[in-house]
Amino acid sequence: KAFSSFNRLAHLDLWQLQGEGSMSIGSCLQVLRRMPWLESCTMDVAQGDCAIDLLGTEIVMQNLSFLFISWDWLVDVGPILDAVSTPVLRRLGLRGPPPSAQEWPHLSRFIRRCKPQLTQLSLKEIGFTDIHLLECLKHLPTLTNLSISHCSVDTTFIRTLRLDGNLPLRSNVLPYLEFLSLEACDNFDVGDLAVMLNSRGKCVPSYAQKLRGIRLSLCRRIMEARRVELENSGVENVIIKVAKPTSRTSHTHYD
Repeated sequence: KAFSSFNRLAHLDLWQLQGEGSMSIGSCLQVLRRMPWLESCTMDVAQGDCAIDLLGTEIVMQNLSFLFISWDWLVDVGPILDAVSTPVLRRLGLRGPPPSAQEWPHLSRFIRRCKPQLTQLSLKEIGFTDIHLLECLKHLPTLTNLSISHCSVDTTFIRTLRLDGNLPLRSNVLPYLEFLSLEACDNFDVGDLAVMLNSRGKCVPSYAQKLRGIRLSLCRRIMEARRVELENSGVENVIIKVAKPTSRTSHTHYD
């Protein structure tokens, strides 16, 4: 209730609140509705309950350029993305376990509706839920920084990120990408990754941006033997943290 009087507050950080102060979906929507002038906002959502009357009205935030939402287990923050409109958003971060292993279309709907000119996108711990990631990226041609951690990244995704100088600019996904980080993402072929990096390091079309850095951390398919191949891709900075092999003497049995 006090937030409605803070009409000069531009930056709001509601992070790791405990007990009765923990944030629910409903309280997050109430805060955003009362503070539409915010420029940046960080929210940690601990409860998934939300009154139906909070879901109907769009919340237009004309100044919001940075939004980061994290959430606890089994909380679905989709209603927040469905409610807010952020036309000048530049940086978006989402971190939390998926509410289910099924389709989660809220991010793609948010991007298609708001058409934000994002330069940075960070997705962490969303797992193997279908978030329509490629469709999202196709609508974000201005993206320069992409960080993905503990999410589903398959070979189709890696191949789609190849730059092709024979195609027009609009047919290439993320033509201005400068920094890419993949952590604990294991469902892609390393050979296809090398080809993609070469297309962004050595054979970059004149209209696109060269990839300046890539960070590969704890991706189990990337072994030490592939380091030289990836480092010779033409990308200026290649940082590789190889996952340690699992001990063969340790087994877990499931019935």
